[in-house]
Amino acid sequence: MTESEKGRYSTAILFKKSFCKQVPEKKFWMLVGGWYESNDFIKEAFLCIKKSEDQTIFKEFAIRNYAKLPYINMGVEDFGEWKENLPELCFLRGMQCCFRQDIDGMDREIRRLEKQLDQTNDLKVKEIYLNLLYARPNFPLDLWMKLLEKNEKTDVSISLYNVLGGSDSYLCGLRDLSELFSCPRKEENKKMRIWKESLDEQAMEWYRRARKEYYIEIVQEKCETFEKCEVSQVLRGSEEELALDVNEQNYGRFLQYGKAYLKMRQYEKAEKIFEKLIPFLKLYHRNRFLAEVLFEQAVCTWEKGSHGQALRYVIESFLYSENARYVLFYTEYGKGGKEVLSAYVEWMKQNSPEGWHRKKKYNYGNVRRMPKEDYLELILRMAKKQCSSAPESVQKTPEEHLTMMETVILTLIGKGRSNVEICEELNLKLSTVKSHIYSLYRKLGVKNRMQATIKGKEMGILK
Repeated sequence: MTESEKGRYSTAILFKKSFCKQVPEKKFWMLVGGWYESNDFIKEAFLCIKKSEDQTIFKEFAIRNYAKLPYINMGVEDFGEWKENLPELCFLRGMQCCFRQDIDGMDREIRRLEKQLDQTNDLKVKEIYLNLLYARPNFPLDLWMKLLEKNEKTDVSISLYNVLGGSDSYLCGLRDLSELFSCPRKEENKKMRIWKESLDEQAMEWYRRARKEYYIEIVQEKCETFEKCEVSQVLRGSEEELALDVNEQNYGRFLQYGKAYLKMRQYEKAEKIFEKLIPFLKLYHRNRFLAEVLFEQAVCTWEKGSHGQALRYVIESFLYSENARYVLFYTEYGKGGKEVLSAYVEWMKQNSPEGWHRKKKYNYGNVRRMPKEDYLELILRMAKKQCSSAPESVQKTPEEHLTMMETVILTLIGKGRSNVEICEELNLKLSTVKSHIYSLYRKLGVKNRMQATIKGKEMGILK
């Protein structure tokens, strides 16, 4: 398959011309799609079989691959055209409604599955029902675990189809799983036992990854594998996507874009992204991401001088994260983040002064056991430590900030690219590239590429 446009694929022309001499085009697409499906390339198989324009074959394909198809082609196909009450089609239609933010439509499919469960105790119907409820926004995780527990004593494990959705986080993908871990150890072990004994091994692997993420978030395990991409690499090609609405397929990238703009101190662009993200994250109860985005919004607003509004955002952030007791993301936003946290702690001391002056203990074991006052002071200490350990040049805000394109070009200069190579890579005219380079030289106060590279490293833009 070759990419002909962004997100659109077609078969390589030479291959198609050669093969179509032997078989009709419709059969060609079905044969190629069948090969892809047999080798578990479901997205490519979907595209080929769809091109065959045989609705019967396509429906049969969708039913066979109902557990994978929604997560591969979110928002692509309208499964609502198929009206049958087969459990597989109920799942496809329900997930399509979920990704389109049509929660009423999703509930209709859940009710259809409930009626089928009343008539039969078929394991497949039960499995599909539980998977659709898992993806249902606002369906309590504790209640879902109780439904799952009813299957615990049977010998057959239930498959959980997907936990990521459009995210790259196992902790906060299709559903925020923080509740499984932000509880006393005895309760956590009980939930883990239900999960392990009721679900299959793949689901248990996802559980372990989500747990690892959570314990990294509360700084109880060393962060080893979560590396941050270069800011310029994250933002490259983002302008077109940022004009779209936030959905299940792209919200993970919007989270990256927002953080990247904030790190580059382009606060207005960051705030526009956060304004799109917050309603989506609230609707789908992704509290881990919602708490971070609200805090990022607070930092943006604080840096722009609206301290009262920034305080309101940080208060809301802690309302969503209080039970989970996240630590890590509250400490990585430099001077602005430290000042926002300081303002919040002072506000808390004024509004609930009773807990701040008691004698403190230091053997809680982890942040989940701490009184809220100790938890907040821990975060503030860590933010101050992070801020003081950062190079002085990074903490200072330059009078003129580099634009996104200037940052991208500075990154390429740091990699040793010539002006001509930069033109080819970014599809820009030579005069445009020279203009951007002149502008970034002026803003950085440098005269050549070597000085620009050194300055970029000092500022933390280049590695």
